[in-house]
Amino acid sequence: MIDIARTEPFEQAVVVGDSALQAGKTTRDELMVQLERASHRVGAPAARRVLSFLDGRAESVGESRSRVALRYSGLPMPESQAWIINPDEGPIARVDFLWPDLGIVGEFDGMVKYHKELRGDITAEQVVVDEKRREDALRALGWFVVRWTWSDLAQPEPLLARIRAAAEISRTTLRLGAWQPTLCC
Repeated sequence: MIDIARTEPFEQAVVVGDSALQAGKTTRDELMVQLERASHRVGAPAARRVLSFLDGRAESVGESRSRVALRYSGLPMPESQAWIINPDEGPIARVDFLWPDLGIVGEFDGMVKYHKELRGDITAEQVVVDEKRREDALRALGWFVVRWTWSDLAQPEPLLARIRAAAEISRTTLRLGAWQPTLCC
């Protein structure tokens, strides 16, 4: 992992590192030890930047790439995989990204959930209906939901503008319930 972080572009190294942490293939402490061993090698400062940015809560390439796109956006970095809690019902959703102070939920839609082999007995139509109900429950608590796909990550400026606009709108919305971070490696 350290060699990748030293030699590959930032985004690619983050994708690999997030995935390794998420899968339990390594830990942040192990990576830091490896980095110290490689501190004399070319690219060690780049590897240090990558390691400081890694988040093992990212569950997909799209989520890792989303975090990289957000890195220099001027927006605060979101919480990854946070739970939204309804005060009457308990946890209602774990969301890809949460800006608690902005009142925004961010969801990367990589389309995997729509593939038949990964849905089991659930139809694509039911997946869509469940997704809409989940989003309605989030909105009912005052959260503004912004969704994006792969094409948004190819040219992220319009996506970042949508998130900024959502923050402006959401600023005056009363939110009910609470949120809870997901702890990670």
